[in-house]
Amino acid sequence: MNPIFYKKPIIIDKNKHLNWGFKPVENYSFAKSTNIIPLVTSEFEISCKEYPIVFIKKDNKFSPVLLLSLRSKINNFVDNNGNWLANYVPAYVRRYPFILAEKDSKNKENLILCIDSDYSGFSPKKAKFALFTSKSEPSETLNQAIDLLNQYHVSAKKTESFCSTMKKMGLFKKSVVVAKNKQILDGFYSIERKSFDKLNNEDICKLRESGHLSLIFAHFISMISIKNIT
Repeated sequence: MNPIFYKKPIIIDKNKHLNWGFKPVENYSFAKSTNIIPLVTSEFEISCKEYPIVFIKKDNKFSPVLLLSLRSKINNFVDNNGNWLANYVPAYVRRYPFILAEKDSKNKENLILCIDSDYSGFSPKKAKFALFTSKSEPSETLNQAIDLLNQYHVSAKKTESFCSTMKKMGLFKKSVVVAKNKQILDGFYSIERKSFDKLNNEDICKLRESGHLSLIFAHFISMISIKNIT
């Protein structure tokens, strides 16, 4: 199953795509039909000001996501013209249509650069920016995309570590969004404040030293933003 947004990811090949062009994303309509977007911990502090940060569980592993709506396949932050309505656009969205994929399932650090071939801005016709230079080297535009992807990949590893720590400390709990005394949305997790408050000084120090403490508080603060999606 392809990642969210990516319909037909293919490997970027300098031989096949040497003369291909790329038009940067200006319309976010591709993100209009989802109510969650993956998040990495490096984004917690800036995202918490506008979006609720929650967690989902898959294969016994937890991952943070931004909650964009209480309705399935609806994104409250993209209007009918494809404009992103919040000040901060998540990195998962900004990296589109590029993505890193595992070249070898046994070596998850062996990554290859891919692009969603379904993206209309990727074309063999003349475009605003080239993917490669005349010397068959990555263009400045492509290098910028690669830098963002690499940063995201590094942050994703740190995010896994954070979630693993929260799980070991028993801080995750199933949560629901309630509005007007009615349960609106369930199936996600949050960090339980009561369990956090019961942590001993040694655990708090470990969280502070690892940088996880500020992430926890960013998550707590983000829940105020539920009002933005109800």
